[in-house]
Amino acid sequence: MKRIGFRRKLWFLLACARTGSTEISFIKFSSTFKKSQEFLVAGEDSTVLEFDVYGGEIYNIPESGNAPQFYYVTSDGVEHKGCASFDRDTGNCINQTRSNDRCSCKKTSRCVYRISYTLPARQYVNNATVYLLWPGEADLRSDNFTLPQIRKLTEPRNKKQQTKSIVVGLWITFILFIVSTGVAVCLYFCLVRHLNIHGL
Repeated sequence: MKRIGFRRKLWFLLACARTGSTEISFIKFSSTFKKSQEFLVAGEDSTVLEFDVYGGEIYNIPESGNAPQFYYVTSDGVEHKGCASFDRDTGNCINQTRSNDRCSCKKTSRCVYRISYTLPARQYVNNATVYLLWPGEADLRSDNFTLPQIRKLTEPRNKKQQTKSIVVGLWITFILFIVSTGVAVCLYFCLVRHLNIHGL
């Protein structure tokens, strides 16, 4: 069984080697960002970065290597690593250095890993620079990606909606009051005029 496993692994390595040097390809950035708001809300929104890592050197990472690794620097100047460990045979990865960050590694083909990293919006990562590092014989690094602006709302979104509803309700009440007052005044003057005409 061990010999069969070795042959299979050797075939895999040779097949990947034919694809050339390892590269990192940026796939997409997505978030719960609202265009009308123009910023991410701390504690409510999140961002997702996705990359493909592929090529001949994809297996040349240490047996105990921590790959892939997402790095970002927070506003206090501290650098954080997003992924904790990686199983290169299955493509599984384990996060995390921070409780709400999520790291996902999927083997999409023989020599390609789809790497994604979910980072919740927090004030200390406002405009933070994030990059992917793939450790190996020669570390492979992606381009830097700057996160959008992150703000903390003074009121939760649902509370702001409630406030807006209250304001609208007050305006409606005010308009109805003005209309009813106007009608009452008109009726009063009509009654006074009627009494004057009939000498009452």
